[in-house]
Formats: sequence, structure tokens, C-alpha cells
Amino acid sequence: MIFFKIHRESLLNIHIVAHICFLCRYKPTDAIIIIKKTQLKFKETVDTRGGDFKNTVYGFGEFEGEVYALTRWCRARKYVFTDIIVMVEEATKCMSEARKANYYPEPAAALGCEAAIYQAQYPQVYSGFAKNGCLVFYSKVGILNIDAVECITTVANIVKYHWWVMMHDYKKRLEEHKAKNPDFKEFETVSILDMSNLTVGQLNSRTLKIIKEQSTIDSLCFPETMNKTYLVNSPRFFSTTWKLIRGWLDARTVAKVEVLSDRKTWEKKLLDYIDEAQLPADYGGSGPITNDTMEKEGFVGSMKRLHTEVLYLR
Repeated sequence: MIFFKIHRESLLNIHIVAHICFLCRYKPTDAIIIIKKTQLKFKETVDTRGGDFKNTVYGFGEFEGEVYALTRWCRARKYVFTDIIVMVEEATKCMSEARKANYYPEPAAALGCEAAIYQAQYPQVYSGFAKNGCLVFYSKVGILNIDAVECITTVANIVKYHWWVMMHDYKKRLEEHKAKNPDFKEFETVSILDMSNLTVGQLNSRTLKIIKEQSTIDSLCFPETMNKTYLVNSPRFFSTTWKLIRGWLDARTVAKVEVLSDRKTWEKKLLDYIDEAQLPADYGGSGPITNDTMEKEGFVGSMKRLHTEVLYLR
């Protein structure tokens, strides 16, 4: 019975069990024992070392639940204990500067401009929940205006803002969702990256640098938080860029990504994963339009409408 309980609560992935069996030539039952021992050893190490090491592991707070927080890190390194420790140490170092600044609690101060102005150049928003309970995130990569972004902020400031997103905004959403749904335990996100209107010119080194900085932080410091990612409205030329981007990601992450071009195809995929009422109307559902949600969450004070434009001077 104890093995069944650990198997269920640790969210064991059959692919990880198979991986251990293949590498070590163990039986599945032996692999599960190894997973159990590794997780218990990791827990003891976390409790013993404490401090920033422990705070890194419980990045979203202990309300996530001990088993699930520990499991995210173990799964990310296929339950190889030394690899898990190295990853946490690297993540702790990566987070050190942001931690000293309390992960930049004021988004405008982090960016150097109002968040609504930045969002107008790079629209991103959380809206609704997937059928499995995960938050759903929309990013309109296709209309990212890198020239405008560089006029109002810097890559360093965008990184600071990303820390705010993960450790203040996203964390708060997880807390609120768990408070309403106590059975919610998997702190993961379904992401929809919309590449509609994307041009070859947008995929330059400046744009890719922003994407790389953010994906590096997420992969190292917030492992196993991607439940599923859909790249929709993908243009034909994107295949080359995707080969580059996937090189920044680990194999488990890449396996969770689907690149889809045809609207009928991706609408069906999204509706299979997200209830119609939770899916925004502009993505095939009946939920609030993403632009309306962004305005509702992003506009502050008496702001009712925002129009931005880049002027090029010679």
C-alpha cells in the first residue's frame, strides 16, 4: 500500500520509470523504490540545508505541498540525486539577486514604465483554466513590437519584470486558485503562444534574446511548471526558428509542445483541453476576449484606453 500511495502522490511519470529501468536494467518495482529513496533523500537534504536552498525548492511557498514541490525538481532531473542538487544550487544562484530585491514587487519600477504600456507591445495574459485545473496563459508573440519594447525598457528590466510575474502575479493566482479548489495540486500552466502576423523580421537576435532569458529562468528555477504549450497560427518559416528555440529547452519540455498552423486544427485541440466557457472567444471559445481581459487587469487609475505608436526619426 505504501508504494501505491507514493506512486500516486508523487505523480510518477511512466516515462521516468521506464528511463530508470532502461539505464539501470531494473524492474519497474525496483525503479519505484529508487524513486522513493531519492525523493526521501532529497527531502532530508532540503530540510538540513534550509535557507535559500529550501526557499528555492519551495519557490511558490509551502502551500504548494511538500510532495508536489519536491517531485517537480526530482522529475526535472529524472530522479538522479546529484543532478537534482546541482540544479537547485544553480537555481539558487540564479535567483539570488532577484531574491534580495524581493522579486521586484512593483512591476512598473521593474520595467521602468507602466506595465500596460509594455503589454501593449508584447500582449500576454492569464485567462481561464484548463480541464485539468491548470491556469491558461496567452502570449501574442506574432504582434510583439521589439522596436517599441526597446524604446520603453531593457532586457535587464524585462527579466526583473519576469521575476515579478512568476513570484508575485503567478504565485498569487496559484494561491487563489488553490484556496477555491483545495484538491488543486499540480502547479502547472497551459500556454498558448499565438504567432499570427509573425514575420521573419520579428525573429531577430533582439527578440530571441528576450525569449531565451525568460525560458532559461523558467526551465531552471521553476521546473515542471509547463503542463502543455500550443504554438498556434505558426507560419511555415517558423520551423527553422523552432529548431533553434528547442535547443534551449530540455527534452521533457519539448515533448509537451505542439506547433499548429491550421485554425480548425488548433481550435479543436484547445477545446479538447479547455472547456468552451474557459476558452476566450478569440480562440474558439465563449469566454472573455483576451484583449478585454488585458485591459481589465492592466489599466490602472482612470485609464480607459491606450494607444501607442512608434515614431522613426532619421
